[in-house]
Order: sequence, then C-alpha cells, then structure tokens
Amino acid sequence: MFNGNNYDGELELLPELVADFPDEFDFNEDLEFNWNIDAIPQLFLVVGNLEYYWGGDYYEEYERWQLSGITNNFAIPQSFYSAYEECDEYRFYAGINAINFNTQNRFLIYSLSDDNKDYGDYYLNNQSSGFMDQLHKKDIFKIN
Repeated sequence: MFNGNNYDGELELLPELVADFPDEFDFNEDLEFNWNIDAIPQLFLVVGNLEYYWGGDYYEEYERWQLSGITNNFAIPQSFYSAYEECDEYRFYAGINAINFNTQNRFLIYSLSDDNKDYGDYYLNNQSSGFMDQLHKKDIFKIN
C-alpha cells in the first residue's frame, strides 16, 4: 500500500551477481569482464563512470549500456575513456547491474543485484551519478 492505494504484481528477486573484473585498468585497452548469476534477469545495465581532474578542474564522463538478460560478458570500449589518459588524477568505476522490474501506474518496482570495481584514485568527488541515482529521482520502491 502506498498513499492509500494497493498495488499488486509479481517480481522475481535476483540472487547475487558476481563479476570478474580485471585487476588493472589501462586507458589504451577495452575493459573486458564477465559475470555469473543464477537467474536470467530482464536486463543487464553496464555502467562506466570516469571522474578526473585536468588542469585543476573536475570533470566527469558517464555512459550506460543496456544488455540482454542472457548476456554474461561485456567490454567497455576504450574509446569511452582513452582521450583522458593525460589527466592529472582519475577514478574509473565499472559496474554491472542485473535488473528485474515491474511497473504499476507511475511506479517502478525493481529487484537489483550488482557488482562493481573502482580503479585509480578511489573517490575524487562526493558526487554520485549511478543508474540507481537516476531512478531515485522518480517515485520508486526498492525490493532486494
């Protein structure tokens, strides 16, 4: 029940997703990784987020790739980040999200299982711009 209204439906909760990210990050190579999950989610969402300082100024590049729920590997293309190799400091975040969802009226109800890896200077700025932050700007219930 939410605001006096009942909503019902079915949603499969997702088990743990475990990704195998490379130990090192190289600006001149694709970041290839794979993952395992004991379910077939509705979709996977890969997230690449590069935060960096260049000439004392802070910048951020962000990209998402939506994949089929039967996929189990991906390569974030080096073209996404290769132009920033000469930056002063950087943090690169790679993440994979398995997602099941159901919509009711204007609400999105979802189940999420994810894994991620940080490379570089752990956290340059107290900002967060991930997929879930984008979703939370709407009316949402999280089930997980």
